[in-house]
Amino acid sequence: MEKTILELRKLGRIEAKKPSLGICFEFVTLWGSAEGDPALLSRICAGAIGSVIDHAAKLPKYRPALMTPTEYGHTCLDRLLEYGAGSSSIFREGSKALQVMASALPNDDDIEKEADFLDSKPEENT
Repeated sequence: MEKTILELRKLGRIEAKKPSLGICFEFVTLWGSAEGDPALLSRICAGAIGSVIDHAAKLPKYRPALMTPTEYGHTCLDRLLEYGAGSSSIFREGSKALQVMASALPNDDDIEKEADFLDSKPEENT
């Protein structure tokens, strides 16, 4: 799998790493609902950036039990703007982060293959 590098102005070039599947699912699901709402999309993109560069400790840590993805995204958006990131770079790099997250999620075909595999295991004799 090819590495995804985010270009984040004063923060530098940072490799995007997949967060937990639950975090991936939350952000990717919200991404699909943000069409036509640039303010919401900016928070989702900024939060996705923060989530995939968490290992670099450059932005606040996302704590799902304490905040929603959009609340976290707003916090990251403020920080990214302070670091000189413009709106186009936030959308561009956020989309790259969201693609990393989306590619980490299992699709229905994967789930069906796993179910077929589990169903076809030989039964043990008792």
